[in-house]
Amino acid sequence: MKKPVLGLIVLLLAALASGCNKIYDVKLIAVTQENGEAILTDNPSRIASDSDVRLRLYPIVNDKPGEITASEITIDYKVGATTIETVTVGDGKAASDKSAAKTLITDGNGTGVEVLIPFPLTADSAFITIKGLCDNKWLERVVVVTKITPPLSVEINAEGSENGMLVVTSGSTVVLSSTIKGGKPPYQYLWINPDGKVVGSRESLSIPNFDCTKNGSYQLKVIDSDGDTGSS
Repeated sequence: MKKPVLGLIVLLLAALASGCNKIYDVKLIAVTQENGEAILTDNPSRIASDSDVRLRLYPIVNDKPGEITASEITIDYKVGATTIETVTVGDGKAASDKSAAKTLITDGNGTGVEVLIPFPLTADSAFITIKGLCDNKWLERVVVVTKITPPLSVEINAEGSENGMLVVTSGSTVVLSSTIKGGKPPYQYLWINPDGKVVGSRESLSIPNFDCTKNGSYQLKVIDSDGDTGSS
């Protein structure tokens, strides 16, 4: 009777030892867009982007795909070294105005968790901590996403204009508006008349009682908060 008992004990110890020897790792895939095409990057620690970023975390158990059964994601939005907001991302929308969301996904890499980081960021960067639960073990990865600021561009708009030219009836009021893209707001506006004088400091310029003395080229110079300039 003793031999079967000893054999049972040995088998249990072997099974326990096998469980203790599991090796856990994680695989992180970042999905960004460039020229309308998806770009996949494996295991990044830093990403620079000017569009939405999807981060996918997969567990690896003994060099094979594992399964995440629960997840926790926090995002620290930073300006410089200062955290301006911390967001805990849940299923669906986060508890803020940023629609970051997480979902569990299953594909050839196993069962993992995906988080969407929407752009543009309202901060310089986002420190994203992703935790996934696999076999009652939390696996973690931190990724820093930095916002790329597109170059500043300035365009002047006027109703009825064609190829940058506008024919105006004497005595009428001319309204010039602006379209600003890129750069870092807030912006400073400088409208310059044909004599080289600054005649406005808002997004649009109104010129009442237009006559021949006001003919000429009007220029808009825009300065963003980083000191970069653009003009049209």
